[in-house]
Amino acid sequence: MGSSTFWRYTRLQIPGWILVAIAIWWIYQAVGISLWLGTSIFICWIIKDFALYPFLRSSYESGAHPRIDDLVGLNGTTVDRLAPEGYVQVRGELWRATSEKPTDSLEKDTSVLVIGSKKGSLIVKRN
Repeated sequence: MGSSTFWRYTRLQIPGWILVAIAIWWIYQAVGISLWLGTSIFICWIIKDFALYPFLRSSYESGAHPRIDDLVGLNGTTVDRLAPEGYVQVRGELWRATSEKPTDSLEKDTSVLVIGSKKGSLIVKRN
């Protein structure tokens, strides 16, 4: 999976590289910057994209993001107070959540169990 993720990331950077090359060419024509400066900027831009790859890799992996229904049955922790809505962290990801009972108020850092989902939001109860 790692190699295909790398190539997916690289393919998605190409339009940006083209735009940067066009911008540098325009500046070269309009202002008259030196060719080596323009080339250096372009190379630095590409190096920047590859330097960011390790931090962005998981966003480009296929299947890396779970479907919301796959989270049912997992434990999480409230990130802020759910009264009855707020945010929970499940598997290191932040999700919008609603308490099972509208009258429940779950404090921050409360352990919760995901029992369902509705309209893109998790339904949780105290664990």
